[in-house]
Amino acid sequence: MRAMTLLRQPLVRLFAIKLGIGVAALVLLLGGLFALNPGGLRDLVLGNPAMALALGAVLLGSLVAFGAVAIGAAVLIIGREERQPGCHYHGDVM
Repeated sequence: MRAMTLLRQPLVRLFAIKLGIGVAALVLLLGGLFALNPGGLRDLVLGNPAMALALGAVLLGSLVAFGAVAIGAAVLIIGREERQPGCHYHGDVM
């Protein structure tokens, strides 16, 4: 019940959507990397005796990176949406 209430919050919903987009991009990227096998990455991960640990490390590290990029993009979008229509500030420093 609490999760449904939490997802009704616009900010949480926006972050969840952007995180889902980041995870989808991660799945596509890792699928492509394992399919292309650059530098023997697939062989290295799948040939490791601790395959689950190696695959988990790759997935977790990539998920943190892609999730952070997706949520960072969501934060930037929020700032753009809050700008007033009459305001001519475009974020240029110089």
